[in-house]
Formats: sequence, structure tokens, C-alpha cells
Amino acid sequence: MPNHDTWLALLRQCVLGRTLLEGRQLHARLADLGLDRDALFGNLLVRLYGSCGCPDESLQAFDAIAIGKNVFSWNMALASLARNDPSLDRARRVFDHIPQRSIASWNTLLAAVVDSRDLHGAALLFDEIPEPDLFSWTTMLTALGGHGDLDRVMCFFDSMPERGIVSWNVVLQEQALNGQLEIAEQAFAKMPQHSAISWNSMITAFSKSGYPLESKILFDDLPCRNSVSWGAAITAFAENGHLLQASEIFSKMPQWDVFASNVIIQGLADFGEDNRDLHQFFQKMPHRDIVSWNAMVSASAQRGDSLQAELFFDRMPQHDSISWSSMLQAHVESGNIDAAQVVFDRSPHRGLVSWSALVTIYAQAGLLGEATRRFHAMPQRNLIAWNVLIQAHSHAGDLHSAAAVFDRMPRHSTASWNAMIAAATAQLQIAESLFLHLPQCNVVSWNSIIASFVHNDRLDRALEAFERLAARDVVTWTVLVTGHCQLGSVRDAHSTFRAMPCRTVVAWNSLLQGYVSCGLLDEASKSFDRMPARNLVSWTGIISGYAHLGYIDRAKETFDRAPERDVICWNALITAYAMNGYSITALKLLPVMDSDGVEPNAVTFMVLIDACSTLASLADSKMVHSCVRDDSRLLEGDVLLQTSLVNMYGKCGHLDAAREMFDDFPDKCLALWNTMLCVYAQNGHTDQAMDLFQLLLVEGVEPDRITYVGILSAWSHAGVVWYEFLRSLEPDFGVTPPLDFYVCVIDILARTGQLELAEDLIFNMPYEPNEVAWTSLLGACRSYVDRDRAARVAERMNSYNPATYLLLSNLHSLPP
Repeated sequence: MPNHDTWLALLRQCVLGRTLLEGRQLHARLADLGLDRDALFGNLLVRLYGSCGCPDESLQAFDAIAIGKNVFSWNMALASLARNDPSLDRARRVFDHIPQRSIASWNTLLAAVVDSRDLHGAALLFDEIPEPDLFSWTTMLTALGGHGDLDRVMCFFDSMPERGIVSWNVVLQEQALNGQLEIAEQAFAKMPQHSAISWNSMITAFSKSGYPLESKILFDDLPCRNSVSWGAAITAFAENGHLLQASEIFSKMPQWDVFASNVIIQGLADFGEDNRDLHQFFQKMPHRDIVSWNAMVSASAQRGDSLQAELFFDRMPQHDSISWSSMLQAHVESGNIDAAQVVFDRSPHRGLVSWSALVTIYAQAGLLGEATRRFHAMPQRNLIAWNVLIQAHSHAGDLHSAAAVFDRMPRHSTASWNAMIAAATAQLQIAESLFLHLPQCNVVSWNSIIASFVHNDRLDRALEAFERLAARDVVTWTVLVTGHCQLGSVRDAHSTFRAMPCRTVVAWNSLLQGYVSCGLLDEASKSFDRMPARNLVSWTGIISGYAHLGYIDRAKETFDRAPERDVICWNALITAYAMNGYSITALKLLPVMDSDGVEPNAVTFMVLIDACSTLASLADSKMVHSCVRDDSRLLEGDVLLQTSLVNMYGKCGHLDAAREMFDDFPDKCLALWNTMLCVYAQNGHTDQAMDLFQLLLVEGVEPDRITYVGILSAWSHAGVVWYEFLRSLEPDFGVTPPLDFYVCVIDILARTGQLELAEDLIFNMPYEPNEVAWTSLLGACRSYVDRDRAARVAERMNSYNPATYLLLSNLHSLPP
């Protein structure tokens, strides 16, 4: 039988190794012996369960302690609940029952409240601490820093009775994150001593602000480098798209480091042009951690390659919440919502990250109802989840729903306000109002309002805001470049681009798109060639540019050079051929695209349907329709695709197939009715057009201007029919057509000699006749020499209208 010390040593091994299964077995033996009642063993059991994410068992172990329960025992239980209970309700109850609270008790709860991002609660708790120590002050300082309010951070820092190196590092990081590089450098110089964190913070600060060379200079001056220092220097170049320089630093590392390797992987994933480089580097890594594997899954997800992502995911030795979320995202990018739901259902890590990812997935797919249902099904919701739902409504252009979510939030973060400003981008007045009411703003807030100015063509206001913003990031500059391009000021866009301290691939793409949209293809081509790193957007942009200006051969040549091609890139090439009159070639690319392993999407088929309509080829139309039908998800809710297919068969003269498609759609929107109506009208099937119009009214669908134009074009020669039909619309169907419709029918009646009916309609219609109606009838009176009717009409018309007198004069000059 092991003695007391042996049991204690075994338990300590379980705690250090976090071996939950062995710990539970050992706990059962200790309970049999009654040793779990001893605080020495009980404290270790509380710590074991707390570190393994089992707060209930941790609390049971705490309650079992009967001998020697002390403040350390209470603090252990408090730490366990604080770490594993996001609501902190149980942690607060335990804290309230501690007989004698030590400073460690206060600091444990304070750190938990800070981690929950409850700044107000943290401030209240800090004020209650009888004698806060350096840890208390520094924890509160960190809380202020996490909310991006640099002024409050500095004010609090100045009031601290003592400052440690951690306090200095917090201030340094906040100044750096807020773009206050000069102030950060001054603070760095004032520090009584520097730790590796201090140096690394400054290196990262220059990197995040787009100054990789300055990061490298600081790195070279670093007296003692650790793996984080090497990683920060590599990140400085990798995050800014300078993969060659990042690789050079990596090659000089004294030993291979998995953290630095992961930075290179992420850089290749974000900026590399060829997946082969990424895969080769990954294969050469002697050691890989879960971050390495996650980066590969995420890289495949970013490129929309769900199959490759799944291969890496299945090979992973273990998965965490990020692994599952990345796999979810991979299916999102490929548009496979069902597969994403399966991944979520399989995931053992259904934490806030996974739930938020699922809400995002449905939101990005435009399924806001499903996104909202998933949101309400979440067991817990943090600010991130609320913000995701706001952004979902924002992307759908539904500002009203976004505002409703915002109003229901228990509290708002700066990110919540920023999401609302982004949602109101198209409505400048609302965006400005939100910005002015923001309790505290950061660079994202400024970027959002500048983007709103740009979107609403108020570049002057955007420039004013840009000048007021001291801490600009690469997004700020890029938005301004986009604004100049949007207004056709390519020269100003180029000047702004050249002034940027750091140019990301997004900024390069904005300038490239500006050149393309202004027809400056040579400049676009030169800009593309000068890009230090290109992504799929770059390749697609230049291909679309060549296509738009009719350079099909150059578009195809560039397409063939692209290191990889996704569905958007393929769509650009197919569109290039279709829009330049090569419809047959565009259709031939569909099987080639399939053999390249790329699935067509709704945009692909829209372009091909247009090509079939141009060719009026029934065989090709049926082929494209068959491909669309193979993927039933494509047609669900896609009104544009539905109407295009119906119109395609109409253009081919195959009206039975068009009507069959029309009838197959269970939920017909007005656009679909209008399309079918126009198909009948364009093919001269007037009776079917009239029958369909009446069916539309019977179904209770409210016609619009397009509906009336379509039915008029079908019966433009049959004024009598329209006269009778118009008279029956309101009593039979409760529908009153617009004034324009009456005017068109009056014109038809007048031109076909039905002057009596035209006059009756103009005098009895539910609108005040306009000049067009009067002039149509008066002109017809002249054509058919009806002087009496002309006189009656003239009396009702505006006497000041010169056209009236001219028509009457011409009429009376005609022989009887």
C-alpha cells in the first residue's frame, strides 16, 4: 500500500500532466481512503479538475475538503470556476463566501472579469479592493488597454503607485497598436529596463504599422533573441507580403522553430501564388504542432478548396476548436452549407467560436433566417456572437434588422458600434450620427466612416477624416485609394498609393482595379507585373480588365499563367469570351472547368445562359439547364437564375419548355411572372400573355410597371381588347393600373382609329389626364379629321399649351 507521500507525488504528476482519466481514478482511491478530505490532497484535486475544464468536479472536490480548508483552497476553487464559467455567476458566489479574502482572491476574480471584457465590472471591482497590489493595478491597466482607449490607459498608468516591467509593456503595446509609434518609441527609451516582450512589442508595432524594414533594424539591435523575436521579425515581412525577406530571416535562425515555421506557412497561405510552395514547406517541417495543421486547413479554406482542407483535417493527430472552425469555413467558401452543418454536428468543441462560425456561415450564404435561428439556439452568447449577427444583416443590406439586434444587446463594445457604422455605409447621415455618438473610437471606427464617405462619393469628407486620423493603418490608406479610383481620379489614387508606408496585396488590387475601370490597360498591366505578391483577386482583376477591353488573347494567356484558378477566375475567362461574341467558346469551357476540379456556381451559369440566349441554341440551352438541375441548391431562392433560364428558352423559341420551368417553381416572385409574360409577348403569343396576366391577378400578385409594359407589348395592336380589359380590372380584380398604362392604351386606341373609346377612357379613368394623353387623342383627331371631337378635347386641355393651338390650326387647315 503506497504511503501518504507516494499518493501525494502521484497526484502532483496528474496535475502537472493534466491527465484527467488517471486523475479521476486516483481520486476514487483517495476518496476510499478518506484522503480527499485533507486540504493538501483536496487543493490538488480542485486544481486538477479546474485545469482540465471540469468546474463541477472541481467544486465537488472543494466541498469534500473537511480538514484544513484555508484561503488557498478557496482561491483554487475560485480560479477553477473563473476559468471555466463565462458567466462568472458561480465564481462570484464562491468569492462572496470566502471567510477571509486575500489579495490573491481579489486578483483572481478581477482577472476573470477582465478576461470576460467587462470593463465596467472590472472598474467597480478594482475600486472595492482594500489594498491593490502591483498585479491588481497591472490587471486593470490591461483591461483598459484591451478596450483601445489610449487616453484612459495613460491616465491610469500615471496614477499607479508603482510600475513593473509588465505595466510598461502594456502601455508600450497600446501606444503601438494605436499607431502612436513616436510616443511608443519614447516610452521604450524611458523604460528602466527592457524585457524580451518589450523588444518584441516594438518589433511587432513597426510590423503592424507597415514598416518591416524598421522592424528588422530593431531586431538587429536586440541583445538577446528568443523564438518570439525571430517570429516577430519574420512576421514583419510575411504579413506585409515580402515572403522572400521573411524566408531569408527564417533561414538564419540558429535552430528550426515551429512558431517561426507557422508564420512562414501563414505568409505563404495569405500571399503565396502557388499552393505547391506552401505544401513543400509544410512537408519539410521536422516538427508540426496543431497551429501548423490548422494553418494548412485554413489556407485550403481561404482558397475554397474544401477537399484539400478535409484531407489535412483528417490527417491531423488532434483537433481543437480552431481546427473545426477552419473546416467549417472551408465548406462555407465552397458553398457547401450541408457539409458545414455536418462538421458542426460532429464537433466536440461547440464553444462560442464554433457557434459564431456557424451563424457566420448561414449569414454569408444569405440565409439570415437560419443564421438568426442558430444565434438564438446558442447556449451562451458573447459580444462576438452579437456582432456577427449585426454584420450578417449589414452584409444583406438590412440596416433596420441590424439596428434591432444592436438595440437588444446587453452591452455594446467598440466593435459593435463599428459593425453598425459599417451596416449604415450607404446611408451617410445615419453612419455619421453613429460615429458621433460612439463612446470611444479606434482606427476601425475611422476606417468605417471614411468608407461611408467614399461609398457616397464624398471624397472631400473622406480626405478631411483621413487628415484628422493620426493612427492610420493600411486599411485607411487602401480605402482612400479605392475612393480616388471610384471617382476616376487615377492620378490621385496613384499618388496616395505611393505615399502608403506599407502596401498590401489589397491595396495593389485596388489600384489595379482603378486602372482597369478607367480603361488604362497598360498601367494596369505594369502595376500587375510590379506586384511583390499576387493573389487570386489580382489574377482575376487583370483577366477581367483584358476581357473588358476586348483583349481576349491576352486574357487567355494570363489565365493560363495563373498558378491556381478558382471559380471566380474561371468566370472571368468565360465572361471574357461570352461578352466579346465568342459564345460557343464560352460554352466549351464548362467541361474544361469541370476537369480542372472547379465547380461552377450561379454566376457561371448566368453567363452561359446569356451565351445560349445569344446563340438561340436549344441544344446548348438544354445542356446548361441540365447542369443547373444537377445541383438543386443553385436554383433555390436565386430569382436571377430562375428568370434567366425561363428567358433563355424564350429566346430559343421553345415556349413550352419556358412555361414548364415557370410552372415548376413553387414560389413565384413578380420578376418570374414578368419574365414569362415578356417571353410570350416577344414571341407573339398574345392570348397566352393575356391568360398569364389574368392568372397573375387571380393569384393575388400585385403587378408593377414591367408587368404592364410586357402585357401592352403583347397587345399593342388590340386597343378594343384593352379598353374592355381595363374597364374590368378594378371591379373584377381590385387592381388599378398606373396612369402610364392608361395613357398607353389611350394612344393605342387613338392610333387605331378608336377615337370614341379613347375619349371615353380619358374622361373616365381614375386619374387626371396628363398632356401626353390629351396630345395623343388630339393628334389622332387630326389624323382622322374629327373636328368636333378635337374641339371638345381642346377645351379640356391647358389653354396655354402651344401644342394645342398648333394641332388645332393644322386640323382646321385640312380640307373637309
